[in-house]
Amino acid sequence: MKKFKWIAAILSLMLMGCQLAEETKQNAPDQMNEIIGFMVVSQDQMNGAARYDASCDRDTNGDYLCSFDGLDGYLTIFTYPIDDEGYSYRFKDENMSALIGKTNLNVNETDTISTERTLNIIAENRETDILFNIMPIYFNQGEIYSSTETPGIGFARDHVGYQASQSLTYDVNISGKVEKIDITVHFNTMYQPEKHFIYYMNNDNQVIESSNYEPENIDDEINVPLETAYMIIETQSRDFDGQLISNRQIIDRDSEAMTTYYAYDDIVCNPKITTLNWK
Repeated sequence: MKKFKWIAAILSLMLMGCQLAEETKQNAPDQMNEIIGFMVVSQDQMNGAARYDASCDRDTNGDYLCSFDGLDGYLTIFTYPIDDEGYSYRFKDENMSALIGKTNLNVNETDTISTERTLNIIAENRETDILFNIMPIYFNQGEIYSSTETPGIGFARDHVGYQASQSLTYDVNISGKVEKIDITVHFNTMYQPEKHFIYYMNNDNQVIESSNYEPENIDDEINVPLETAYMIIETQSRDFDGQLISNRQIIDRDSEAMTTYYAYDDIVCNPKITTLNWK
């Protein structure tokens, strides 16, 4: 029962934003050598140090919102409660002050906890590779920190559709019980979206309405016109020669949501989930 309690807490935290932190400057509960999460950091975001320390503030729910010194942005894989009260940890970068992404957790028959995450890397017309590190986040005697103890994975940004992955397994102490956690991160290159066009189509395959969005400005919810039989989502990007290219996806009335992408920084494209309200 206790396991299901903290798994539910994990899922409830994996939202695309976070509440404003209350600047209390309180320390987190004192735990010994706990891994409280994992994050992915690119070499471009690191300053070359072997250890990165975090500072935390208590939010209005009693949870902890933390930020790492010396990291110019990062992607948190997940965090989970480590104390009996169920307090949890969320992490922000200096630019967005928000948790990036969403993680699904699975517990198999051997009680191994597994999580997978796909990062869509923005392709660039250059031969330089980019190095990523999967870094555990530790809690030790009131200090939260991460370190580059595991080898990084090099990734090419000059080939669209290039894929790679890295998996790590850790023993984590949860409520006095050692649990195994398998972390897998998949990397995939894609062109950076510049514009999204939405076409609402009727049964005669005619456009009855259309709209366009900047990738980062697509609505959280869209009310689909009554006569719509299906939708076409067109995404415009530029290839390595600077030429506009388009990709299309078809969304039918059985779909409750659609997924588009926007550039989080000059490194990754983050997914945006939009709820579709069919009339």
